[in-house]
Amino acid sequence: TALKNSMIASPLKSEGRSPRMFYLPYDPKTAGMVLGKYMDRQFIQRMGNTLPYVGITQAIRFCHNGNIFLNVDSGLDWFNLDSRPPDSNRQQAPIPVLQVLHNGRGTIAGISVDLSRPITDPRIRGDIEKALGKLTFHMKYVKPNDVEREEACKKKWHDNEVPADEIKKKISQRRRRNTKLYRNKRLLKKSSTHPTHQKDPIVWDASGEESAFDLQRRGAPKEAPSERFTVARYFQEILKIPLRFKHMPAVFIKDGRDEGHYPIECIFQAFGKLRQEDNNAHVLKFNDEFASTMRLDQVQVVKREAERVQRDSAQHLATLLQQFHLTASDEPLTLTATVLKQPVIHFKSTSSTPQDGSWDLRDVKFATPATMTSFAILDFAASRDLERDLEPFEKLFSVMEKHGIEMPRSIDAKKAIRSLFVAVESPDPACIFKRFMEGLERAENFFLRDRDTQYTLPFFTNVVNAETGQMIKSFVRYWEDSKFYVILPHTLEEATHTVIMPDGSEEQVRYMAVVGKECVDLFDSRFEKGGIGISEFVYQFPDGQTIKTSEYKSRPFRIVERWQFECPSIVFVRLKDDNAQVYNFVKLVSNIINGVQSQCFVKSKYEGQNRKDQYCSNIAIKVNTKLFTKITDARAW
Repeated sequence: TALKNSMIASPLKSEGRSPRMFYLPYDPKTAGMVLGKYMDRQFIQRMGNTLPYVGITQAIRFCHNGNIFLNVDSGLDWFNLDSRPPDSNRQQAPIPVLQVLHNGRGTIAGISVDLSRPITDPRIRGDIEKALGKLTFHMKYVKPNDVEREEACKKKWHDNEVPADEIKKKISQRRRRNTKLYRNKRLLKKSSTHPTHQKDPIVWDASGEESAFDLQRRGAPKEAPSERFTVARYFQEILKIPLRFKHMPAVFIKDGRDEGHYPIECIFQAFGKLRQEDNNAHVLKFNDEFASTMRLDQVQVVKREAERVQRDSAQHLATLLQQFHLTASDEPLTLTATVLKQPVIHFKSTSSTPQDGSWDLRDVKFATPATMTSFAILDFAASRDLERDLEPFEKLFSVMEKHGIEMPRSIDAKKAIRSLFVAVESPDPACIFKRFMEGLERAENFFLRDRDTQYTLPFFTNVVNAETGQMIKSFVRYWEDSKFYVILPHTLEEATHTVIMPDGSEEQVRYMAVVGKECVDLFDSRFEKGGIGISEFVYQFPDGQTIKTSEYKSRPFRIVERWQFECPSIVFVRLKDDNAQVYNFVKLVSNIINGVQSQCFVKSKYEGQNRKDQYCSNIAIKVNTKLFTKITDARAW
C-alpha cells in the first residue's frame, strides 16, 4: 500500500502480481493521434510482433523517523503485442517460456514427447517444427579436453623454453577452441531452388540413417575411404560427447561456411532483456540504443517529428505532448552532483578495483573466510543422471574452497555430497517439507551419528556454552539415547571422560586418536588438512598410559543438548526454475521452521553461464556471509 500511494506517477500500470517495473498505460485514443501513428510506424510495424515499453523501476525504504525513501530509475521491457501491459487494474498472466528440450517435463519447445524413442507421429513433428520456427536459438557444445595431447604440448613448449605464462595462455586458447557456439539462429525452411536451403531443417532421429553423412577421419591417408557417420555417432566418436537423447531430433544450422545438423540437446533458446520475447535484430539494436547515449538522439527525433506534425496539422506541440502526459521546456536543467571515489575491494592478500560495476573474483581468497562445519543437499532439478546432478554442487564446493571457506574436517566434502544428496520430486509443499526434513536427518546421521560414512573424527563445530553464551570450537560425538557429548580443547578442559576402574574407582581421561604408533590429540593441527589415517581411539590417563575405549566402562565428562550446536550449518538447494512460490516455501521451512541457513541457486541460470566459476564465486560470497559467526568474524569477502 505504501508503495502504491507513493508512486511518482499514479496512472502507471504494472504486469503480473509482483511487478518490478511500471509502465504508461496503453491508450487507444493516444495511439490514434498523429504522433501516436508515428510511434506506431517506428516501433510496431518495424519490429513485427514485439513492442518496447519504457517504464520506471522503484524501490521503497522505510526510515526510522516514519518517512520513506524512494529510489527510481528508468528501464526497458519487451512485450508481445497481444500481451502488452493492461489498461485496467486486471493483471495479465505472464507469457509462457518455451524451452527447447526439457528433460524433467519431457518436452521439446514446449511440446510433450517421449524422450526415450524417436518421434514418428506426424502431428507431433508438425507441432515441434512450428514451435521451433518461432524461436531464436543458440547452438553450443563443449568437447572434453584431450589430456594426453595437452600434456604433450606442455612438454614440447617447456623443452623449447617457452615462458610459463605463455604456456598457460596457449593451453587456455586450446581449451577455448573446444567450445563451439553459434548465436541467434533460426530454423531454416527447405527450398528446392535456394542452394543453402536444400537440407532438411530437422532430422527426427540423430542416430538414424536420415542424419548420416560421409566423413574421412582426421589424420587418415588420402586414399582411405570415407566412413558413414550419424549425428549421434559423430558426437560419440569424433567429438567424444555421448548424447543423452540420441533418438531425439537434430536441427540444421548454417553459420558462414559451417553447416550441419546438431542434436536438439545442444540447442537452447536465446533470451534478451526478457525471456518472453525472441531477440531479433531490431530488438537487440533497440536495446543497445536504449542503453547508450543514442537514446538522446531518439528523443530529438521524436521532438522533430512532433514539430513537423505541428506545422503540417496546425496542432500545438503542447497539445500533442499532453496526450503523453508530458510537458516541454526550453530551459536547461541544472543538477548538482558529487563524484565519489572508486572503492577498493580488499581480499586476503590482494585488492581489486571494480570495473564497470563488477570485479574479478578468480583466484582470490576472502579476507575473512567462514567455516562450514556441515551441510545438507536438496535438488529440485534431479534427473536420472546422478553424476550430472552432482556436478554443480561439486563445482560450487571447489570454488568455495579456493576462496578460503573452511570445509568440514577430515572428510572430502565433494564426496560427501553423494551421501547427502536428496532429490525433491515435486514442488508440492508437503513433498518439499518431507524431503527437507529428510535432508536434515541425513546430514545429522552423516556428521553426528556416523551411520552412513567412514567419517572417523568426531563432528567439529561451534558449541554454545549454556551458562555464558560463549561459542567454542569443539568436537561433538553421539552418546546414547539421543544424547551428545563435547570434547573441548585441552587448554580449557583436560578430561573428556570418566572411566570406572575394576576396583570401582573413577579416573578422568582424555579421548585421543592413534596415528601410527603415536597418540594424538584431536585438536592437533595435522587433522585440519585431512588425509591422516586413524587406526583407533583410546583413553589417555594423565600419566600418559592408554587403554582401549571398550576396555572399561566410561561416561562422557560433559553432555550437551542438541540446541547448543548446529548441524547442518547450511542447506544447499538447487531449484529447477525461479518459481517464487517454491523459493518462498523453501525459505519458510529452512529459516522459520528449522532455523537453519539455506543457499539456493537455479539450474537454468547455472547452466546458462559461460563462466561458471564466476557464478559460483557470487554464490560463495553469499555463503560466506550466511556462515558468519562471532568466532570467524566472517564477512561477504
